[in-house]
Amino acid sequence: MIEANVSRVAAVAKCIPAWYRWAVTGTPLKNDLSQLYGLYDFLGLEKSIHSPQQFQKLCKDPEYKSVFYEFARATMRRNMKAALHNQVHIPKQHRHVVRIPFGTIEQHYYEDLWRACQSQLKLEWLDSINWTLSDTASEEQINEFNASRQKMRLWLLALRQGCIHPSMISNTTLGLGNQQPGNTSKKTHSLDNVLQYMSKSAEDRLDTEQHAYYSMQLKRGGMHEVLKQWQEAADVYTKHILDVEKQVETYLQGKSSTEEQEKNAAQHLYKWQILLHRYYFYTAGVYHMLESKDLEEACYDKASQLRQLIMDSYTTRVNESTLEMDKAAARVQLTPEYRLGPRVIDTSFIDQLEYEDEIKDNEEEEEEEDLFAMKGQRAADKNILENVKQLGFILDEQLKKIMYLRKKILPILRKPLVDSNNEETEVTGDEYEESLNEQEMCQVYLAAYQALLQDRKFIIKGTIATSSDIEPVGSESSMSEEAKNVERVEKIFRKQTREPGFEVEHIKDVEYSLKALKERFHNNPNHTDIYNILDTEQRNIALCLPHQNKLIDHLDNRVAYYKYLQNISDTLTEWKHRNPREELARMDIEQEKNKDLIAQCKSRAQYFKTLMEEQKELEKAPKRCLVCQEHFEKGMITYCGHTCCYDCGIRWFKTSQRCHTCNSRVKLNEWYTISYKSMEMHNKDGSYATHHVNASMHQEPDTVKLIKEIGTQGIIEGQGAKLDAIIRHVKHIKTMSNGKCVIFSQWSKALDMLKAGLAANDIKYLSLNTGAALNRKNVIHFQNDPTINVILLDARSQSSGLTLVAAHTVFIVEPVINESIEKQAINRIHRIGQTKETHVFWYIVQDTIEERIQAIHDMKRDNKNLQDTQLAKISDGGGEFVNNDDLRKCFTMNSLY
Repeated sequence: MIEANVSRVAAVAKCIPAWYRWAVTGTPLKNDLSQLYGLYDFLGLEKSIHSPQQFQKLCKDPEYKSVFYEFARATMRRNMKAALHNQVHIPKQHRHVVRIPFGTIEQHYYEDLWRACQSQLKLEWLDSINWTLSDTASEEQINEFNASRQKMRLWLLALRQGCIHPSMISNTTLGLGNQQPGNTSKKTHSLDNVLQYMSKSAEDRLDTEQHAYYSMQLKRGGMHEVLKQWQEAADVYTKHILDVEKQVETYLQGKSSTEEQEKNAAQHLYKWQILLHRYYFYTAGVYHMLESKDLEEACYDKASQLRQLIMDSYTTRVNESTLEMDKAAARVQLTPEYRLGPRVIDTSFIDQLEYEDEIKDNEEEEEEEDLFAMKGQRAADKNILENVKQLGFILDEQLKKIMYLRKKILPILRKPLVDSNNEETEVTGDEYEESLNEQEMCQVYLAAYQALLQDRKFIIKGTIATSSDIEPVGSESSMSEEAKNVERVEKIFRKQTREPGFEVEHIKDVEYSLKALKERFHNNPNHTDIYNILDTEQRNIALCLPHQNKLIDHLDNRVAYYKYLQNISDTLTEWKHRNPREELARMDIEQEKNKDLIAQCKSRAQYFKTLMEEQKELEKAPKRCLVCQEHFEKGMITYCGHTCCYDCGIRWFKTSQRCHTCNSRVKLNEWYTISYKSMEMHNKDGSYATHHVNASMHQEPDTVKLIKEIGTQGIIEGQGAKLDAIIRHVKHIKTMSNGKCVIFSQWSKALDMLKAGLAANDIKYLSLNTGAALNRKNVIHFQNDPTINVILLDARSQSSGLTLVAAHTVFIVEPVINESIEKQAINRIHRIGQTKETHVFWYIVQDTIEERIQAIHDMKRDNKNLQDTQLAKISDGGGEFVNNDDLRKCFTMNSLY
């Protein structure tokens, strides 16, 4: 086996004197024809072939390819086992396709994945245009077509990996838990985790749709307010307010078993509480217009109590923050320690210096390195000296303004919070409005405070502010005149300190530049005075920096309470609309769609809840159709939990939108496909397309017996239907004959899951994922150690060149389209040296993309175009590369294609 373009073995062998040379290899190349160079170099047939580069040009350059092919035909001979069956006896190899059903959870997950795939790739539309764009296609259609084709390989990979296990899917945007930050494809989820994820997704979708519905009803009442239809608005609010209260109560009483569930529930609760607060507030406003004082006060009281509940955690925080700010204010005063003042420096010496970048007479001298040869150096030095003179003044002015802003912010923070139940304070009814005004002013002051603090941080620490570091105040149109004036004044002051007539630098950069400037005058007797001035200023900066850094730490304080109170007040704006009647008509149409979505989501969420509670009972459910009363293998189960055979279900729901058992409303796609099929096994000698139809009716007696024996093997499950079935089969072989097995997969994660399953069931295994020397030892160990029953191999990278004749069974975890990958795998045991009959088992999940892939594979095999088959390319996501024509065959709904 030649592993590289230049083989060391060939180079050594050339040194041995010989009359004739022969090169015999089982694997002459792995990737391309240039790997034959080592063999031809050893043979020495052509003196012109004396370097790998020359040989590569000969076999790859289109101009010389025909010459190379003629040369190869004259010097190579390929012997195949099929052509030498009369001379070489190798026991027969039996090939079987094993079709297994999904478990209930995996079936539902795959159905969801397939539906998402159909929707995103627009498969119905692609079939309708015969997968070809017409000459008159619009730009939008072209973009849509290209987008679908680009995503197709990603979806094919996700579907194939999903057939092994939901957590196998490597693309995190398509796979399990794609909404959970921090999840990686390396994590293996149990099927219980998968069910919990699906259930949570259904509940979250229901919550979202319900919140959207009640938000729309709130807006409906608002449109009646715009029309001054106060009673109609009150009727809308009061009609739905009880339902929103129930939602809030549900989340308040709900219990969470994990920290993540608790966090999720808290987010939902906050969202619903804000919506309920809006209902209370707007209802109170309408009652005010209707002059129903008692009802108005009752609603305002409820709004006040709810605000207290929402803001409870932030009330504690604001008290803590105020206390901390008081402490900081006590620590930070305008003491001499923190004041710098301007520096008096005579900078006229800069004008007396000559800079070579300003000398135009000799252009060559400009390129020479010199202390004063930098372009624009005079301006840069002047700017540094201006920073030395003025930074102290700028920092002092900033500190004065920061202390002024603190004096404005602290009294507002020290006031009793709105809704704080202070019995000593007389309630006037204007508290909330006053609080919002104070909050607005606090936000203006706080924004100015933070902006100046960030400017100061840049000067002292070099930290550059981002947009997220400074809280926005709000749009000018919504601000009061007082707030606008204050904001305008603060912005002018900030501009003056940021743009004082020179470029403000980070003080450490100033110190560094000052040091560099000082060094230019070092040991120069003509510039001793200048050197001393610069040295003094540098020392002064170094002395002041620690105090300024400490001051920054004292000043840096954030307040959260008013931010969240602002969030609440932002939801209570006055209703406005140009055409409220048109909006009401639009909402009437939207309401019906929303109701349908909620009904669908409710059924789906309830179904998963029931499935989680009664999963085992569901698996044992009767397999008799509730419509035709016949036994069935493939059926459907509605979200309300009732089953029927697939054909009856399709016919029933074409004419009815009600469940055949409980009369619940069932819309399109409000069901899951289920399978009560058992494992099937049939020979792979003929075409798969003809075998898999009604395959269970054509199984041979020996096959049926083998399936029953495999089924009796008890194992520790948990790796998904397919991998559990393979492990059960391996355990059967171990129990019956202690035979050795080879398991191939394209994906390392599938092999990792198999390792976990085999270890849990006390089945010893080896894998080849270490160095070459250790891999060879592992192969020898597998061949000779009777206690090791399994070797796990990557079907692509670890299958070439191996001889594993001690094994008599091969398992192919997933079907492949390219036969060259498959042949490399199964021929590890079916080769010279094998003394027993061997078996190959392809494990395929029923009614999935794997059946299509297997059918494409068999169709290619039947065409017998193997001489034209190139080495398989690897796709971006791992596994084999699938061409465009095969992609269409995988996804099309057209059975004639």
